Amino acid sequence: MKRLGSVLALPLLLAFGWSELAFADDRCSRGEGLPSASASENELRRFIEMCPEHAAALNNLAVLLENKGRLEEAKRLYHRAVAANPSAVAPYAGLGDVLRAQGQLQEAASAYRHF
Repeated sequence: MKRLGSVLALPLLLAFGWSELAFADDRCSRGEGLPSASASENELRRFIEMCPEHAAALNNLAVLLENKGRLEEAKRLYHRAVAANPSAVAPYAGLGDVLRAQGQLQEAASAYRHF
């Protein structure tokens, strides 16, 4: 009898674990819990931990870091935002700004064209 309980427990645990992941994915796609544009770096990072492919959150964190002069980090986040949603225009503009500030003018021009 104990063995039967173990056999049944695994599928239940997997089902609940997967449903929790599906719930997180659904929340991410709806942007549920997305911090405001004026959110802190920590708030945005926590949201991105939950929704690592959320383009708007990645972009907002990149803007915040760009404004703090942390251009390399901002550039990486803009690239992630573009990869997460290539049709979003804001990350291209921010990426162009960072690349221009770093003297990478051809790359900046390409990002601006996408924008």
